[in-house]
Amino acid sequence: MPSISDLLEEIKRVYPTLEAYSLLTKIVLQHRVQGSKGLWNAVNLVKEFLEEHGVSSRAISIGSGEQLDLDRSPLGWDLTYGELIIEEDGRRILEINTLNHPTLVAAHSSSGEGRAKLSLASLEGISEASGAVLISDSPYMSYVLSGDSVEALIWYDLQKHRDGVPYTGLFLSSGDRVVKKPVLTMPNKVALKIVEGVRRGQSYVVEWRVEAKYTSSSLPILESCIGDGEYVVASTAHICHPKPGAHDNASGSALLAGVAIALDKLAKKHKPSTRICFYWIPEYTGTTALFLKNLVKREFVVASLNVDMVASRQSETGSTLHLIRSMLNYSGSLTPVVKLSLESTYLTSRTFHGRECLGKVKFDEVPYGNGSDHDVFLVNEIESPMLNEWPSKYYHTDLDGPDSIGLKELELCGKAVALSLLLTSAPNLVSGLPNYVRSYYSYLTSWYSMDSARKGINEDFTVSIVAPLLSKSLSRALEWIERRKVSLSSLKSCCEEKPIYVGRSVVNLRPMYLEKGVGFYRLIDSLKILPLVTVYLPANLKGGLSIRDLVLQYYAEEVLDPTKIDAKCYGATGIECIERVIGEVVKWISEEGFIKK
Repeated sequence: MPSISDLLEEIKRVYPTLEAYSLLTKIVLQHRVQGSKGLWNAVNLVKEFLEEHGVSSRAISIGSGEQLDLDRSPLGWDLTYGELIIEEDGRRILEINTLNHPTLVAAHSSSGEGRAKLSLASLEGISEASGAVLISDSPYMSYVLSGDSVEALIWYDLQKHRDGVPYTGLFLSSGDRVVKKPVLTMPNKVALKIVEGVRRGQSYVVEWRVEAKYTSSSLPILESCIGDGEYVVASTAHICHPKPGAHDNASGSALLAGVAIALDKLAKKHKPSTRICFYWIPEYTGTTALFLKNLVKREFVVASLNVDMVASRQSETGSTLHLIRSMLNYSGSLTPVVKLSLESTYLTSRTFHGRECLGKVKFDEVPYGNGSDHDVFLVNEIESPMLNEWPSKYYHTDLDGPDSIGLKELELCGKAVALSLLLTSAPNLVSGLPNYVRSYYSYLTSWYSMDSARKGINEDFTVSIVAPLLSKSLSRALEWIERRKVSLSSLKSCCEEKPIYVGRSVVNLRPMYLEKGVGFYRLIDSLKILPLVTVYLPANLKGGLSIRDLVLQYYAEEVLDPTKIDAKCYGATGIECIERVIGEVVKWISEEGFIKK
């Protein structure tokens, strides 16, 4: 029986690091916006790469504007060219175009050209604005709420690198009104200068040109499966992103292609009795389509590992590699196996006394957090941890180039992902795995107690809620590792009179924002409950929890203090305010037909 070290050496011998990096450098040349021909080009690059190494794959299409439960796929869209010129009192202070700054034009912006005076507006005043308008609020909400007098929108984001041209998108779908109102972006350092100048009475003029077209182009999903068996261990990487998008997420896409090649070779030797399936998808839309098109069947999926923004040169990006745990209601065997794989891969240095310790790559483990394709698996009641690096210095800007990704980092993370998937698909390959998993869940109970104490939160509150969840997680893990059975969630078993979310997608709040207005959008934003509302709610609203219990479980799992909620809405304060907001969302979801009792 091989040791974990033996398996890592086997993986290292067959993981194609240089070729995976070469694939990454090709992917970043494609403008991979959802609905674009660049996205298809990138998927075909991965497909050809796999087939050159004898790994079969197939591409599946999602229709333009296709309804995906509470979400929709965007319209087909291709960008040809865009440029932006800013003048201050007749003097040019900015002149950029998409040849050198491909993120300049917002995804799904209309075509158009013009010249107009630049003004500032928030969502509350956008309907009265005119000409070209500088915004920092939601581009989609600004686009929808702005009046006909607005000719163009110029967006900036203070959270992005000050020198980078930021990326944003409208992601218009078949239900949206398309108007001739180009949306472009600009670097923070210029936007802040303009904001200050306008306040001093300075005058600015904007000149813009956008050449783009809407199409009926479909969106691709690429699937590649190796091995045989009834059950599946899955791994996902979203391949969509404007050019260059190296860290986000050409890194995960290329890394996963290398893992597929390595495990295809190792499967011939170790013959796991479980299939390992890889999916390159447009983020969220592609993952939801996996379930709606029955490409993934919940009852046969052991777990899924999402890989999104990895393998950076951390000294350059400022990142730490995070293992983001699966939600505890759906945690099982994969989350602890990923932790074991990371420890085995990244403990590459030694202390003064010769003990193994972290090398140059920083990694950590944190509770569930939203924001990528693992969310959709969790809504469909499947364990799904994620590997993600954060912060990322050049995130969502044109500065996110391939030089931020390291060869050694790609190899190390590729080995860790490959080992995670191999051990989960064949737990009997190494000895001692059940004991490690038992120790892991015991450790998590202590972790929650210690983290509560560190934050000054009542640890009895936290542990009383998470301990039963961890006990069920351990049972699910051992059910797979020791008996090769997938234990489905028992959330529906106790209380059929409580609401059950029956959709397959996360909750897209856009239609609700438009229905209820800017005030509701601001309320969700100010309460900082978007992850709770859009993912945690549909994932856990399965008949076993009241809304109050669900909110308390979220706060316990995230190690947050529900007694310190500073909120006031719908005539209530604190947690009661949160409950009432959730109640409004549940009512809206029910009206859309995705809640039953």
